[in-house]
This record gives sequence, structure tokens and C-alpha cells, in this order.
Amino acid sequence: LYKDGQAILFSRQSLFHGWNAGAWTSAFLAAFYGLLISIVLRYLNSMVKMFQSLGAVIITIAFDKIIFGEDISPVKSIAVVLVLLSVFLYKLGTVKAVEK
Repeated sequence: LYKDGQAILFSRQSLFHGWNAGAWTSAFLAAFYGLLISIVLRYLNSMVKMFQSLGAVIITIAFDKIIFGEDISPVKSIAVVLVLLSVFLYKLGTVKAVEK
């Protein structure tokens, strides 16, 4: 807007002129993700948000393999193992012993 502000604001075309379905989908998903994060942080805590983001990494890697047929690199494999290990260690600290 700084560079072409006059041309954009006073033209007959809307600000969203030239957006295709991919751009609208991307904007909608970003807005939905923002609302989802605000709900998570409101009712849960930041650790849950972190695990949600890490879970998204695992899902993205899986969809990358399924949809695009791309090989899972050693770095991606290590990332998945570290994510699963971190979730396991986090939950290990919250498990309470059963008293007899």
C-alpha cells in the first residue's frame, strides 16, 4: 500500500482483484488457524499449542508422502521421532502413580 497506495485505493478494482481459488483458500485457512490457536490458548495452555504445531509437522510429512509421493528424508524421520519422544516425555511427567 505504501508504494502503490494511490493506485490501489482510488482505482475501480477491488483490493482483492486477481485472487484465485488458491489465494482465497490460503487466506481462509490462515484465518481459521488463527482462530483455532486463540481457542486453544484460551481454554488450554501453551504446551498444548506447541504439541498441536508439532503434530501438524507429522501430518504434513505424511500428506507429503501420500499426495506428492515424495520420499521421507532422514531429517524428516528424525523430526518425527523427536516429536513423538517429546510428547511421550511430556505425558510421562503427568502420569500419577496409583496408590494401593
